[in-house]
Amino acid sequence: MDIVECFGKFFTDEAMAPYAWNGYKNPKFPRKAMKTMDIFSYCMLEAWQRHGVTSMDILSDIMTKVITKIAGRRRSNNYNQRKRIQQFCDKHNE
Repeated sequence: MDIVECFGKFFTDEAMAPYAWNGYKNPKFPRKAMKTMDIFSYCMLEAWQRHGVTSMDILSDIMTKVITKIAGRRRSNNYNQRKRIQQFCDKHNE
């Protein structure tokens, strides 16, 4: 299991929703910067050193992939939920 997949064992997608590696200052969907928080930077760097994560640059790449994967699952879940709602409405409007 790689680190990107392993990340979900520690944090749920919902818990990670308000975070991005560099932060995001959109007023509608603000995100806190993970790189400024020790749990996401120094703690993870130390914990994953023996898995080849030896610098903040490598950690940054991995955490960016983690956030991208979480966002993809969120988009997919939102799409499927809208699709189910539409099917439900179509069924009851017949």
